[in-house]
Amino acid sequence: MTHAPTSLYVIVMIFQIFMFFMLNVLLDIRSRNAYLRDGGTDGTPSPMLEVRQDVKDHENEVRRHQNLGQDDENSYQIKAVDIGKTY
Repeated sequence: MTHAPTSLYVIVMIFQIFMFFMLNVLLDIRSRNAYLRDGGTDGTPSPMLEVRQDVKDHENEVRRHQNLGQDDENSYQIKAVDIGKTY
């Protein structure tokens, strides 16, 4: 049984890299065009979901306590209380 020459392996790898790159570019262009077609404007960030008030309150609480020492009773590490929340 003979093996394919190394040059064939290199050519196939270069071709695969090129094809994956082109596929990535085409999918990116398609998603960008879909965003623009749906009313988005070029150069603006994508729309974000609104953040619920309890999440904002928790963020403010963390910011207030960020410089407290480990042994302070008001100091705490962020706990996963409600896993369903998105921060």
